[in-house]
Amino acid sequence: METRAERHELQQIWLEKLREAGTKYQSIQSCAREIERERKMLPSPDGSFALQQALRRERYARTEYMRVLDAFTRLLLQGEIPKDKSA
Repeated sequence: METRAERHELQQIWLEKLREAGTKYQSIQSCAREIERERKMLPSPDGSFALQQALRRERYARTEYMRVLDAFTRLLLQGEIPKDKSA
């Protein structure tokens, strides 16, 4: 059984992971929006490909953010320890 200090430390670790994932998602999302605006200046195949890649990275970052958010929420509300090996 974990102590309050151990649980608090685990919560802080996952809060930091959540902040990092959120920052990364916001950054990638901003880049995708910039590429979307600039796409009109690039030739069709290049601009479309760049946008596809940016949107793919954005989806991955959003999925990762949601995974970390879910793990953090479960930890806080249910005391469920995430199965992430890097924590």
